[in-house]
Amino acid sequence: GCNQSIACCDSYNSTGPMAGPASCGLSMSCSVVGSVDPYYVSDHFDAEPASTRDVPYSSPDSLPGAAKHVAPFPSVATRPVKPSVRCGPALRLTSTAPRSSGSVWYPRRQNVREGFDTTFKFRIAEGSLRCNSMDDEYTHCRARGGDGLAFVIQGQSPRALGAGGAGLGYTGIKNSIAVEFDTFFNAELLEPYENHVAVHTRGYRHPNSANHSFALADTVEVGDLGRDVHTARVRYRPNLQLDTLFSETFQTTGQASHFLENADFANGGMADWGTGMGQLEIFVDHMTNPVISTPLNLDGLLDLHHGRAWVGFTGSTGYGTYQTTDLLTWHFRALREDPLYHPPVVVNGVGAFACADEELCVHP
Repeated sequence: GCNQSIACCDSYNSTGPMAGPASCGLSMSCSVVGSVDPYYVSDHFDAEPASTRDVPYSSPDSLPGAAKHVAPFPSVATRPVKPSVRCGPALRLTSTAPRSSGSVWYPRRQNVREGFDTTFKFRIAEGSLRCNSMDDEYTHCRARGGDGLAFVIQGQSPRALGAGGAGLGYTGIKNSIAVEFDTFFNAELLEPYENHVAVHTRGYRHPNSANHSFALADTVEVGDLGRDVHTARVRYRPNLQLDTLFSETFQTTGQASHFLENADFANGGMADWGTGMGQLEIFVDHMTNPVISTPLNLDGLLDLHHGRAWVGFTGSTGYGTYQTTDLLTWHFRALREDPLYHPPVVVNGVGAFACADEELCVHP
């Protein structure tokens, strides 16, 4: 297995040890401890190993606790584990081990309320081999790994890590939205067959879930994500463009309707998405034609910190299926578009704005 990567930082801390040009090309120690050890990148300069965690397959719960840091070392001699294979420039989210999950987060919150445009390249390879047998003879063998990776925006923690297996590393993370690139079919989660891209969220009130009951949109109109290098782009604009409504890739689900009718809406007040609407677009390999366009109000969906949240990636392997998941490049740009102002609904007890329950209503 591979346990070395190369990272580039953006001088976010001008006085820290990772600042400036020297931050590029740093060796990163990411050695495997057992077969179920998760990883994340830390902004600390020294390694801080901690106990490993067994990651339950398809667990609906978050997994609190320590993880093993992935941190830079100044020379080969000081690394705790000698690299077995050079695999940079890349950051490995999962290795060829079953029942694991991994996550990596940019070390400071990014502005997402005013829109963003992010592009990244990833490679999923070395899928596990599954063979059918009859009378103790193999009749068919196929290499198909699991489970995939996700681009995640979350307000829980810079060390957030969710369930492995079908959970794709983000299931259980609170206050989050995930764009998943799923390579394995889990019928119990109501997924499209095998290869698909989807947007999952339960808002800030509940932990996220990979179950497609909580998907805002999904598509199978993508290439085989388990082969070759793929480029993905995720763009959020805080103001909905009307021409998007007529796009062939525009879609919405009952989960989106939930955020238009939840919170105080039933009592004559305002739902989470009652202050306006933006749009989320996802591109795979073709950067001008989205495979998904869906309405989204990110500011109303998540409990943001002054419009900011942690951004990063999660990945996982399954109980009997696994694969390597490498993040090759990543670019993130804040758009800083002013959201259109929509004043909240004033409940005054008159006509359509009559209050069903005075104790629960939103009042001026």
